[in-house]
Amino acid sequence: LTKAQTIRRLAPTLAQMRKRGHTLNSIAAILTAEGLHVSSRLLSQHLKRSSTGRAVARPAKASASQMRSDALAHG
Repeated sequence: LTKAQTIRRLAPTLAQMRKRGHTLNSIAAILTAEGLHVSSRLLSQHLKRSSTGRAVARPAKASASQMRSDALAHG
């Protein structure tokens, strides 16, 4: 499983931990100690995505050749 898939599967348990007062930093430390190396920031991002039920799409980066051709086309 990927980190995202693992966090998604653990989301209900992680939500319960948050309700009991655990911080994202403490949860990230516990997961890291158990072998799943995650930062609190990554954990937060994945938990937000799992709570909405969908992944957040990232815009594709333009390649250098695409940027050059766009620059030439627009003068």
